[in-house]
Amino acid sequence: MLKFLQQLHNVADNDKIENPAIISTIYLCKGLEFDSVIIPNLTEENFKTDLDKNNLYVAITRALHKFIGYFYGAVSCFVENKYLI
Repeated sequence: MLKFLQQLHNVADNDKIENPAIISTIYLCKGLEFDSVIIPNLTEENFKTDLDKNNLYVAITRALHKFIGYFYGAVSCFVENKYLI
């Protein structure tokens, strides 16, 4: 893992990365905007309280163009069926 992080640091120093992927927590992305936002584990188990509802709203509204949510099993009660494929 350390070797990978060192390589990543070297790439960041030497090259300009076009369209990098950013992995963040919902708390850290508050106030930022991204072209696309992907939320994994969008299940009832992970998003079930009012605080989870607020955090999910923050995460989804960070997307300027595209939002993708993944789930397996029961989707969160905060996601309406009309948005499911």
